[in-house]
Amino acid sequence: MNKLPKRISLALAAFLILFTSVGISSFAFVQEASAASCSDSKIWFNRARWCGYFKNKLDMDGLDVRNGGVPARVNTATEFINMIKGDLSSGNAHRITGAQFVILTMIGRAAGTPKSVSAAQLADWEARVRTYANISENGTTSYGNNGRIDWNAYAHWPCGTRNTFYQDDRDDVAPYLEDPSNGTCENGSVMDAHIYFRNASGGIIYVIRRACMNPLGAIGPLSPNPEPNFNLNPIINATVNGAAGTSAQVGDTVSFSYVVSNTGTTASDNTACSTYRNTYTGYRAANPTPSPGGAAGPNPGCPRDFGVGSTTVATESFVVTTANQTHCRSLFVNPATWGGGQRGREVCVIIASQPYLKVFGGDISAGGGLESGGTCTNNANAAVISWNKRAAGAYAGAGAQYAVVAMDTITDFSSALGNAGGAPKPAGLSLANTTTNVASGNFGGNFDAANCIANYWGRKPATTKPMVANVSTMTTGAYAGTGNVTLAGGNVNPGQRISVYIDGNLYLTGNITYPGSWSASNMPLLDVVVRGNIYISGAVTRMDGVFISQRNASTGGTIYTCASGFSAPTLTAGAFYNSCTNKLTVNGAFIANSVEFLRTAGTLQQSNAGETTAATGTGNNAGEVFNFNPSLWMVQPSDTNGSVDNYDAITSLPPVL
Repeated sequence: MNKLPKRISLALAAFLILFTSVGISSFAFVQEASAASCSDSKIWFNRARWCGYFKNKLDMDGLDVRNGGVPARVNTATEFINMIKGDLSSGNAHRITGAQFVILTMIGRAAGTPKSVSAAQLADWEARVRTYANISENGTTSYGNNGRIDWNAYAHWPCGTRNTFYQDDRDDVAPYLEDPSNGTCENGSVMDAHIYFRNASGGIIYVIRRACMNPLGAIGPLSPNPEPNFNLNPIINATVNGAAGTSAQVGDTVSFSYVVSNTGTTASDNTACSTYRNTYTGYRAANPTPSPGGAAGPNPGCPRDFGVGSTTVATESFVVTTANQTHCRSLFVNPATWGGGQRGREVCVIIASQPYLKVFGGDISAGGGLESGGTCTNNANAAVISWNKRAAGAYAGAGAQYAVVAMDTITDFSSALGNAGGAPKPAGLSLANTTTNVASGNFGGNFDAANCIANYWGRKPATTKPMVANVSTMTTGAYAGTGNVTLAGGNVNPGQRISVYIDGNLYLTGNITYPGSWSASNMPLLDVVVRGNIYISGAVTRMDGVFISQRNASTGGTIYTCASGFSAPTLTAGAFYNSCTNKLTVNGAFIANSVEFLRTAGTLQQSNAGETTAATGTGNNAGEVFNFNPSLWMVQPSDTNGSVDNYDAITSLPPVL
């Protein structure tokens, strides 16, 4: 209940005296029967729970729930019940609304409940009030004539205590004893009469201020006797293509089912529940203690009563169209237990890419050491690792058209892929097949030895040209540079034979191509030898030639297929994903101590067993594609003296892989 501002009270007093002098014996304000509608422009607090019952403090000054409050004569459960029932059938709109409000709040109806009170709800309310007045726990303990109800509890309630408080600063009736003219207390904390309803521990769960019949504080429902024994646990089940999973790819079908499990012994009572959808860029872990928020999920059909056992409240499915995202779904129930609070559950599905590598027209070898004095030491830990659909997908995905050699394992990388006839995929040309377990993705490996990597840096001519920034400005011959060198790409024209030697690191920022029409007599050639690392910009989509990254003592020797400068990219949390989505096609070869294949174009889900050398389109969805052809060995670079050798004749001898 809200008192009027003092200045208004004085004006009314003068007004009343004036009219009394001319024979009017009494005057009073006419109380409104109910609040403005939920769409009323005067409602600033967006009240959800009891919108439409009573004015908010800013709508006017707030209204008593019941004009005149609870009379002093009402001191028993029967008297209180009869008063409320009388108001309910009085025909007075405000009295009816007040009675409905008290009944529905005392039995714990949820937000959005219609104001009308059914016969069942009225009977439920009356039974609860009588239970509190004549409580006998389990038929053994008596609480006296008043049970758990104090009909005249005189106490100080601090000024500003919310009347019918719901959440935040939203309240349906004005704060307790607050002056609406300035938002301060008129009389401070006063001793006032209240009706208290207590739980079994003596705690106050529902308070009514007699003067206005306004509930005070965080109103809670009266429990039936015995109290319901429910225990609700929200559950979200995620599946990918029909199987349980929390990681998916573009093209997969992701499904969520929202389930509430009640492990108690009784059904819940009018439980609220809600679902939410949240989509995040990159990786995000599910929150073990989520909070409601985000886009609304599928309608769970709440409030409802959840019986013992599991109840599926909603389902949804969608086909993934965008990678590098995390789709999270959450489900909340309130209350989770009788008299308890809210519980929530969040489950996330990561939309990741499984990019793969394709090699056409050549082989792959891993483990060969750098030649020194005619000998080398192989790397026994060298492996070839990628993604492959295995037998269920006809071994679509990563693979080479011919042979694959590794000193350690060959994991999910097929040999003989797309090789018509001859050795079968995925391990027919994997040398040697001593530890093959195709079903688990081990396609061979553990070869006894691998060919040495030639000391290409040792072939550097004594005389070289100074390094330039663009391949297109180079002519036949050898170029050399030191330190960190940036090369903007360019064209190698027919008949040109160019060698580049960099004692340091190379950052390639543009495409390198062999343009035009050429034949065996005027084949172009580009050899790039770096005694350090080769970093390739994510903007580069084509590289024609041979690119060699050789170690300098104990440093360098790595080719990174996606980088933003002279440093290895950050791989955690998918930070590099968006800058590496371009496919890289290499019409040539990579030779290095190690190669980090980092392009994120395409994913294993999009692969098929009949993929071709096509650089774009549905013909090939690999992140990196290598096309090896005879021009790469038919044309020789200049030797240490600057001369160029040519073949007199070429023939093919078995074995032909």
